[in-house]
Amino acid sequence: AAMAAWLAEAASPGQVLISGRTESAVGSRFELAPKGEQLVHPPAVKMPVFEVVAEEMEPLTRPGVN
Repeated sequence: AAMAAWLAEAASPGQVLISGRTESAVGSRFELAPKGEQLVHPPAVKMPVFEVVAEEMEPLTRPGVN
């Protein structure tokens, strides 16, 4: 929760930042822009940070396919 709070505080208005761990979980569903390694408090560690640029709008299923 502390890391999410830090990312939210570090983001500009309207900007969404996510950690490298979250980036690996979302796969290709979102277009991301790497922001480099950032020193995140707490804990005071460097980690990769990404900006969410857009959500891929392709349907997750096709009509008529379960």
